[in-house]
Amino acid sequence: MELKKKSEQHILDLYQSVKNNNNMSFSTYILSLDWLYLIDVAKINEDGRVQLCS
Repeated sequence: MELKKKSEQHILDLYQSVKNNNNMSFSTYILSLDWLYLIDVAKINEDGRVQLCS
């Protein structure tokens, strides 16, 4: 998981990392972030950075 490598990343930088490794569409990426948010694994702050929840 890319967030384990760096626990806070800009949303677009994280997408580029995921896309390069998995060939994932942006819509699938956003849906994945939604699910991570729903299960309290990740959140997006006001600066557009995805943070891994502890």
